[in-house]
Amino acid sequence: MLTIQVVEPEVFVQTIHVKEPDLWEHFLHRASYVREIGTASCREPELALMCAVIQQNGGCTFLPTLQKLVWRNGIHSDTSLRLLVSSSLRSLELDVTTYSSLTTANGFEHTFAAPIIDQTYPATLFAGLTNAAPNLYRLVITGRQLSSSVVIPNLLGFERIRELSLFREVLVTPDALRSILTAMPALELLNVRLQDFTSPSGKVCSPSLRTLIIHGSARYITGLFTSFFDAPSLDSLSLYMEDEAYTVDHPRCLYVLSKTSFASSLRELQLRTITQQGSAPSSSLADTMEHLAGLRALEVVDLQLQDTWVRIDDDNMRAIARAWPRVQRLKLAYTPSNAFPPLTSLRYFAQYCPELRYLYVSKMSVPAILEEATPELEGSGAVIQSAGHPMRTLDMRMTFVGMGSYDVAGIARFLDGLFPNLELSAEGANGNAFAVMSGVWNRIEGEIRKLRAQKGLQG
Repeated sequence: MLTIQVVEPEVFVQTIHVKEPDLWEHFLHRASYVREIGTASCREPELALMCAVIQQNGGCTFLPTLQKLVWRNGIHSDTSLRLLVSSSLRSLELDVTTYSSLTTANGFEHTFAAPIIDQTYPATLFAGLTNAAPNLYRLVITGRQLSSSVVIPNLLGFERIRELSLFREVLVTPDALRSILTAMPALELLNVRLQDFTSPSGKVCSPSLRTLIIHGSARYITGLFTSFFDAPSLDSLSLYMEDEAYTVDHPRCLYVLSKTSFASSLRELQLRTITQQGSAPSSSLADTMEHLAGLRALEVVDLQLQDTWVRIDDDNMRAIARAWPRVQRLKLAYTPSNAFPPLTSLRYFAQYCPELRYLYVSKMSVPAILEEATPELEGSGAVIQSAGHPMRTLDMRMTFVGMGSYDVAGIARFLDGLFPNLELSAEGANGNAFAVMSGVWNRIEGEIRKLRAQKGLQG
């Protein structure tokens, strides 16, 4: 009969330390070389063993050179993280979501997120982090039960932080944002979700901030940019508008953005909206572009307009192409509707975007063979002088997915005429999933290869 003896972690570790000192020293030596831990999520037995090792090591971490840690703090009242890190730590991603388990009648264990009973626990955990990892420069915090009033005050001691991201329930009010920017003068990246920014008072400034990522309603974002926030060095901005219905605050938000002191220096912009049709009159994409067109220095633009009311036509595509003459990477994603811009609209990007190297468009209408598409395509491309256009990647996976009849040869002539430097997939390769499903893009690339081969022979 097999007998299993349960040994307490403290006894086990002490036994190794006393009876096998060489093994203990070997363990500490190997652990001292660990620089990064991708994801660490420990249950109570593992945590007990880890704490026993730290205790046996004189209360010091056994990972003295650890620089990056992703830690999921799922055990209520566990603060061992403070003992695990050291002054060597530079990057910490922390998820504080406590879990409980329930065993069903069938013997299956079901794990679920449980509320934090002792509200002093988060404060205890965060309060010690500033002393345990004083040289931290990147901090990401998320958690389903965290309170902003507990988390944010305990982060203000990280004076050297350069990148701060707060997710889920950690919401940032005007006073909290002011405290963060004041306490972290070297901050370069900030990722937060706004709360109660309807009419913030005063003004905050972050001279070192270069990247700002904002989640929240259009009304709150409008309040942020209306004479409250300034960042003279800002060059990258991401806005995630979280509204169920379209309101007048959406165009107003973009208008106040265009009037900020940093608008003219922005190099990257990401805008994401997900709304249904609201009670307010719908703003057209032309109205949106009227405000964004003032950001003339943009080089990277990512527009994710997942709105049910959006309709994009040829004129809209021309306005987008003319808005940013320095753009190098452009992504235009929108909810497919009954109205698509025509494929011939691509000519505007060849005309007005001389530095564009990457272009993604969700869906375009393509004339079929029965519609005698070839003359239209060839005629629209005839006026384009783009022999040296630098476009390398044209992503049209949504346009050519599924079945359909296309004038493949005409499309190939049109695209190669606009963008002669497009990179083609390796000949014979399956390519992306959409190309495998329909084969249309593979056929278009095949025709482009033929055209280029003919040009080579003629040259």
